Amino acid sequence: MLSWGAIFAFSTLNVALNRQSGNMISALAAQSREKLVPAVLTFLGVLLVYIPVAAAKEYLPKQLALYWRRWMTRRFLGEYFSDRSYYNISGNSQIDNPDQRIAQDIDTFTTESLTVLTVVLDTISGLMATSVAIWLISKELFVVVLIYGILGNLIGFGFFGRRLTRLNFLKFKKEADFRFGLIRIGENAG
Repeated sequence: MLSWGAIFAFSTLNVALNRQSGNMISALAAQSREKLVPAVLTFLGVLLVYIPVAAAKEYLPKQLALYWRRWMTRRFLGEYFSDRSYYNISGNSQIDNPDQRIAQDIDTFTTESLTVLTVVLDTISGLMATSVAIWLISKELFVVVLIYGILGNLIGFGFFGRRLTRLNFLKFKKEADFRFGLIRIGENAG
């Protein structure tokens, strides 16, 4: 939960940082020292909070992926080594490279799953934070941006999501087969 909080805080701080940048530029354009100094100080204050939140936004999902991968690997290895399952699986042609799948695919699954979730949450929180700023400027523009954001995400996930899932599956299968073949060559060469 802390990770998702960092995402929402990051989006909110992004809007605040953009607003303060605008205030500084306005003060510079007006050549007003009285407005520039407070705008720069406020910008630096927002930046001071923004930097650790941005770091947490990057760090926390990676840490969560590591914990999740460790848990899944232990669980899969427990199943793989229980009741000689590894021996029974080796004769099944539908299950290819189970040892490499455990090593590589769990990492990919946990990392990619959290990446997708983070992107979705980042998009939603960015849309919400930006929407508030746009709403304050123009309600009509807000409606246009909202429709654009919803349609863009639906089209992106709907059209490309399924295709990318299938391509990723094929990619990982080919990579596992390739690694397995290289291992076999090494075993037979010695």
